Amino acid sequence: MEIITMTYYTVELKILQNLEKSNIIHRSKSNSGLWLGLLMGTCALITFMKEDSSYSEICLLTGLTGLGLIMSCICLILQLYIDTSSKDFQLLYFLPASITSMLYLLWANKDLLVSVIWGLGVGTLSTWGVLQLMTYLPGCFTLGECIVVMHGVILFLLSSGANLSLRYHLPPLHDDDIVTTILQKH
Repeated sequence: MEIITMTYYTVELKILQNLEKSNIIHRSKSNSGLWLGLLMGTCALITFMKEDSSYSEICLLTGLTGLGLIMSCICLILQLYIDTSSKDFQLLYFLPASITSMLYLLWANKDLLVSVIWGLGVGTLSTWGVLQLMTYLPGCFTLGECIVVMHGVILFLLSSGANLSLRYHLPPLHDDDIVTTILQKH
């Protein structure tokens, strides 16, 4: 257990140094919070895996997006560990985007254009978008907090887009359902 802890702190220190060299200001007097990065994607994936009784397309899309977010987080941490000039868009960031696009295409049966657009959106926002958010809001987030915020935005946008396209022809939902009432067509 001590080896895992020491490895985590070594990776965290290297990432914080590379963020500083890239002129990305991390929140002061705090660690990087790397463990938070995988939280949102893991929750989405586990929710999808446990959802056998009431399967829905939105649940499928959210679960596949969760897998893409986990891959994006790993690629971002790897890029930040290896390279100091990580603020620019890197080739490694296309890996989670392409895999997520293939998952949407093959597993969720989305057409090619939707799969590519959603996959690129997930891959771009969850890697390069995290660094851009930390650049434009300096000192506001740790790396882990910023990853969680971007992953939450991605999941909200994706589920909202899927919900609107699936529900536009249906009658209005129950008035007390606040989340979907906002997205209803009146």
